Amino acid sequence: MPKIESLYALLPDHGQQFLKSGGLSVVNQIGFDVIRRVIVDVLSGKNIRESTEFLTRKRLASLNFSLVKLIFNGIEKDPNFLTNIGKIASRILTEGGNSKQEKWLCNWALGLTNKGVQNILRDNTDGLDDYYKKYLDTNLEAASEAEDLFGDLEVNFELNDKSLELNWVELSLIFNIVGSSTLTIRGSEKSQYGKLFEKLILGSILSILNFDYQSSKDEKNLQGKFWLSRQGEKRESDATLFHNNGQGARFDIGFIGRGNPEISLDKVSRFQRHIEVGKRNWEITTIILVDRVGNNSDIKEQARAVNGHLIEMSNNNWPKKVAEILSDEIDYYHEIKDLEDDDIEEYLNQEVKKVPIKEILGMNEGNQDLFNSS
Repeated sequence: MPKIESLYALLPDHGQQFLKSGGLSVVNQIGFDVIRRVIVDVLSGKNIRESTEFLTRKRLASLNFSLVKLIFNGIEKDPNFLTNIGKIASRILTEGGNSKQEKWLCNWALGLTNKGVQNILRDNTDGLDDYYKKYLDTNLEAASEAEDLFGDLEVNFELNDKSLELNWVELSLIFNIVGSSTLTIRGSEKSQYGKLFEKLILGSILSILNFDYQSSKDEKNLQGKFWLSRQGEKRESDATLFHNNGQGARFDIGFIGRGNPEISLDKVSRFQRHIEVGKRNWEITTIILVDRVGNNSDIKEQARAVNGHLIEMSNNNWPKKVAEILSDEIDYYHEIKDLEDDDIEEYLNQEVKKVPIKEILGMNEGNQDLFNSS
């Protein structure tokens, strides 16, 4: 019987793409039409988590189906693949030198996530054999209890001309794989989508406000332009725009809920009012974008005390509020400021089509990863 050297090699190509991470792979999986729809949702006050939840669910469903195919592929090599998968995973992890995708699959085969490896095994593969024995014994014990409680179980999967019969033990092992993969993917996507859409939301609103995106960080001819993730004198801001009268604005964005107002204040208090860029002194206003803050919070007043503005993206007219602040602070006018609130979403639907999403993601510059900031 051939030795199984890799679980990742058993995963079909369709499933392998869902284990890839990074800006461009996420974009390719989602597609630009969906990206634009999520951008409009967030600009219209909808929760980013709600807008991306169906993307996560689709990815999980597609990955789970591919994991079924992985099991069928494994059984072709080892009829007892399901009961041996934990032993196979332990050996692969112990031998080392594995890709992130291989580690993920091996962890799942043992009912683990990366966090579980850190907390349970303390990142030490020496304990894998003992862990695997206890893990398998636990599944056997649970399966025995299920059989006593509910009776004998026979589940038959058929894929093309292949058949897979499952009992309580094997079903328990599959449930553990699916559970661990779900925790991993959800944790990964929370971070990925946060980074992806924080950049896209800022790039979109500033583009819609008729500022031109500048990716090179060239400090000449800055008027009417903005850049993203610019390293400031004290901390990194997520976006900086420059008006034509020596005034500008810095933005910091975070999908921070009402339970974390102190984070928002920390962001506000670390910005400076004046910066020197391109051999010119700029008077900079600070705008912090958060999801929402609690009803009893005084964070907005605290922000004003340090010459900053806090905007809650849960308001359906928050892009209009950005325009109002820019009008007051840097004497910049944009037509969205005068729109009725009920007309804003339709306006955004039209304007987001003009946003240079590929340029903002760096896809016109050698396909570098959009998560890399300068």
